[in-house]
Parts: sequence; C-alpha cells; structure tokens
Amino acid sequence: MPRIYTLNDVGNSEGRKLGSPPSKQYPPSRLELEEQLKKDREIFVKSAKQLLTKYHGLDKKNKCMQSALDVSHEENERMQQSMNRIIPLTIRLDDLSNKLASKLTCKRKSYSESQHELESKYSAKIQSLKSKIKTLKREATST
Repeated sequence: MPRIYTLNDVGNSEGRKLGSPPSKQYPPSRLELEEQLKKDREIFVKSAKQLLTKYHGLDKKNKCMQSALDVSHEENERMQQSMNRIIPLTIRLDDLSNKLASKLTCKRKSYSESQHELESKYSAKIQSLKSKIKTLKREATST
C-alpha cells in the first residue's frame, strides 16, 4: 500500500518541514518577496494553462463520447422498433408453419392409407395375373 504524505511530511531543500518556524533566518526583504511572488505567479499561470489544456482535451473527448452515445441510443431505438415489428410476424410464421406441418402429416397419413387400400384391393388381381403368367410360360415352354 503506498504511503500517504501530509504537508508536514514534505521537506524543502533546507531540510525544514513545511509549516515549521524558520530557524536562524532573517525576514525576507520586500524585493525577495516580490521575486518569490513573480515565481509563484509564473508557476500558477503555467499550472493553470496545463489544467486548461487538459480540460479542453477531456471536454473534446467527452463531447465525442456523448455524440457516439447519442448515435448508439438512436440505433438502439431503431432496432427496438424493428424487433417490435418482427416479433408478431415471427409468431404468425410459426403458426402457419405448424398448420402446414399438420396438413402435411394428414396428407401423408391419408396417402399411406389409400396406398394400403389399393395394395389390398389389387393384391388378389396381381396374384391371379402372376399365376396366369406362370401357366402361360409353362404352356409356351411345353409347346
């Protein structure tokens, strides 16, 4: 875990901690104070410019992200509307598919039954014709 520093922990170049009374120092002159004020002002202006630059960069990114989010939201709305139209159609198609499958099953069943009826109806005739064919073949070979 990183160590957390307070203002009292921060030292300066002379080894004193921030906020501690100066030891064996003469009070700064007005000229020294004005020089320090100029340096502090320059640091402040530089820091403010950096902050503004970062702010503008972040603001630009934020606007781009907001624009992309708006586009995404509009696309989501269109997709939702499409889904709302498609779902009833899908349900109708599913119902029609079930009805057609039922009709197909009925047709197959009736076809199978009629084929069975035809086979049984003509089975006796087929057998009789087959026996006549055998008889005729024997007669043809014997003559």
